[in-house]
Amino acid sequence: MLNYFMERNLERQTLSFSKGMTNVPSDLLSDDSELLESDGFIFKDGEMKAVQKPVKIGEIAGQKIMYVHKMADYENIIAYDGTENIYWYTKNDSGNIVSPPDGVTKSFNVGTVYDVKSIGNTLVCATSEGLHYLLFKGNKYKNLGKDLPRLDYDFTFERPTQNYTQEESGRTLCNVENAVESNGGKGESYFNPLNHTFIQAGGVKPDGSETRSYTTFSVKEGAPDSRYEKEFQETIQGHVAQAINWAKSKNMFAFPFFLRCAFRMFDGSYCRITTPIVCYPTVNKNCMFSGAVFDSTHNSYMDLHQMDLGDMFYFIEYRELLFRFESISSDWSDIIKEIVVFASDQVVPFYIDKGWHFESPNGIHNKYAYANFGYKTYDEKLFNYDVDGFTGTYTSYTRSVHDELLPKYKSDNQIINELLTKTVFYKLFTVPIAGSYLGGYKFHYTVTGQGGETAFIADGTLENLQEQEQLKVDDYYGWASLSAESIYNYNGRLNLIGATRTPFAGFAKFVGKDRSKDDAFLMFTHIVSDKCDTWVERSVTADKDFLQGWLFYPDPNATDVIFSSGGKYIRVSLKEHNRLNGAYTFPVLPPNKPHEFVEISESELLKIVTSVNDKENLNSQIFTSVVNNPFVFEASGDNTVGTGKILGIIANTEAVSQGQFGQYPLMVFTDEGIYGLSVNSEGLYSRAYPISREVCNEDSPLVPTDRLVFFASKKGLMAASGGSVACMSEQMRGRVPRNFATFGEGKFLDFLKDCFIAYDYRDSILRIFSKGKSYQYIYNMVDKTFSMVNSGIEAQAVVNDYPDNLIQDTNGNVYSLTSKPDINEDTESYSGSFTTRPLKLGGSMTLKSLRAVKHLFDSDEGTIGLEIYGSNDCKHWCKLPSLAGKPWKYFTFKYTLQNFKAADSFAGSIVEVQSRREDKMR
Repeated sequence: MLNYFMERNLERQTLSFSKGMTNVPSDLLSDDSELLESDGFIFKDGEMKAVQKPVKIGEIAGQKIMYVHKMADYENIIAYDGTENIYWYTKNDSGNIVSPPDGVTKSFNVGTVYDVKSIGNTLVCATSEGLHYLLFKGNKYKNLGKDLPRLDYDFTFERPTQNYTQEESGRTLCNVENAVESNGGKGESYFNPLNHTFIQAGGVKPDGSETRSYTTFSVKEGAPDSRYEKEFQETIQGHVAQAINWAKSKNMFAFPFFLRCAFRMFDGSYCRITTPIVCYPTVNKNCMFSGAVFDSTHNSYMDLHQMDLGDMFYFIEYRELLFRFESISSDWSDIIKEIVVFASDQVVPFYIDKGWHFESPNGIHNKYAYANFGYKTYDEKLFNYDVDGFTGTYTSYTRSVHDELLPKYKSDNQIINELLTKTVFYKLFTVPIAGSYLGGYKFHYTVTGQGGETAFIADGTLENLQEQEQLKVDDYYGWASLSAESIYNYNGRLNLIGATRTPFAGFAKFVGKDRSKDDAFLMFTHIVSDKCDTWVERSVTADKDFLQGWLFYPDPNATDVIFSSGGKYIRVSLKEHNRLNGAYTFPVLPPNKPHEFVEISESELLKIVTSVNDKENLNSQIFTSVVNNPFVFEASGDNTVGTGKILGIIANTEAVSQGQFGQYPLMVFTDEGIYGLSVNSEGLYSRAYPISREVCNEDSPLVPTDRLVFFASKKGLMAASGGSVACMSEQMRGRVPRNFATFGEGKFLDFLKDCFIAYDYRDSILRIFSKGKSYQYIYNMVDKTFSMVNSGIEAQAVVNDYPDNLIQDTNGNVYSLTSKPDINEDTESYSGSFTTRPLKLGGSMTLKSLRAVKHLFDSDEGTIGLEIYGSNDCKHWCKLPSLAGKPWKYFTFKYTLQNFKAADSFAGSIVEVQSRREDKMR
């Protein structure tokens, strides 16, 4: 009868640990399928299976691996020694890491390294000093250095002479005899033979002066709108327009305009776009009419030095453009292909379509310039009459005295305002990097080919300037030094976060002129923005006649410029340019001097220039490079995300919302939440919008998998998919185990604070390492279970080599995950253990005894050891020497598995449980 009742209370329970490691809920409520600790084995595919070991593929001691630079025909591992040097290694045919071949440079000094990424063959190191570039070509790296080369330029002008004088057979004389009459001898002046001057006759005649007559001209009588006035204006207008077009047809410059230069890169994009360089082949005067005759010998018109109404000719002053560029290292020849020079339209300083008139020579002689120039020192040509003879006699520098035909000149302010509108620049000519035109002191002629050189400006360029290629982008901080704490490469573009920008020192040359007579100055530029308040400093040379004219700094936040020399200084205010990305001043044309230099001591100057070269902190912005070009970051690639600090970026693998354009954005992790950046038709990020308020840890890795992006937060291990974010480790947020934990502190959230995560692509698991820890957490992405591995590997780096992840320990050993053998071919023996949460086995308040335990496992050589503990309060435990015996409310099983193969499995245990009777006889 007793055996009958005992059998009646016997039950069989099947244990399967499908929930893996947990510490939520508490021990009193935990399920019998939960584990307190699991070392070396994880619940996968319905069973407990061994976690395969990564395979060692090499050793890189004393350096930390940073990046795998991989293309179709090579795979290089980039390592950093923690000081200022990076090293590179490659893989042999067996997939093991080996040193580069002999005879090539194996390390490069680049500065303190924050991150390393690549676009194509170009390796980019984010360092404390900026972006450092290395190019992999011919099975070796070429050190390109930090930032792009500087584009140093000089321009000036020269009038072609002798054999290079431009032939004028295409021009015609101007005949105004039908509309203008000559009043020979009617004009009178008082001429002073002592100083060779004359003034308008009238009033008291000065002592010693003589009364002389000169030729006057006037439009035939009639109302101002008569046909004679109209004919006169139209005739002159047509002749002047012909002269201007002729000069353009010869690719010669006559009036003020702007030049800009830029590097054209391998992909056709432009960088290092210079300041607009103001050019003065003439400044604000360029008009002289005279009688002329065609010289068929030289195919040009000869000045008769006197006016002839039937054979008038506009002797336009024109100049040839000359250039000089500093040399550029041949290391950049694969990146920079040529220098391109762009030009704006010219500004004619007078009105062509109105205002032509005759003016008396009185007051003009040696006082009024018919042309002035600004390409060497300021220079001008004055009307100079043959006042001695006051007849037709003349020298090459003088002309007979007569009324002058003059235009209605624009004021200097009108010319300046018109120049400021010239912000469209057209391709003028190119200079190849590989040629012999760079370096040295020699100026090169752009048209006449002097010195045996080719003509740089192609025929028809200037007269069809607006049909040439436009410079469609403006410089966007392209001269500043940009660095970043982190780089993410995606879709052929670099994305910089945690960026800092060191302001550009400023351009040294603003005017296209010869500098042989320039003076030296220190130039300080003040930049004030919401990100910084600093000055930048550089040495410049300038002519004082030009110093206070056109100035430009490529940042609209620049407020003023100080020029200092010899204990004196001037301070010039800047204002934001309406059409260009910069600040400027353009108060006057040369040679006016609106400000005088004032004395200042060095100590007084330092009170003004209080900070120099402070960096801008741009940690809420993402800077995206031009596609397949890691050297250029245009304005269209600058995106501000929220108002907080950007902590990381990653490509989203799941659509945020179905049906919208740009549904696969970049996910941006900030200290105020997660944002998405949608993609426009050009592949650039166009709009930021919030996805979630979840915040990742500041040093959290961002791990993309097939459909999820994993990251660590104060909540635990998180996963983002499309527009949703969830915690994957809710079961790991409970109390630290009181008993049975054999390694680790059991504080999973603390473990995540400084972690690395390696994605095991083949097995769909995450291997989570933490600095200073020799064990790892394993997360099964399919079954959503956790385990641990006490491998002794203390990781210092995890580097993506998709589909592989490389793991490097503190001893320098490098391990591969995809190099693991198939489970059926793995000869490694695996041992480990796992411990259950308190087992209720049918009821948490029922006393029970264990009658038998049978294990379900598939292994040829593996063995299983089992320790059993009993407790009545889940706090105090007693190890059981055998089955049966005293009943307990709770049990803990500790399994030890040895000599299991990767293909072996443990399905669980069947436990026979006998409950103690609680009914009593009445």
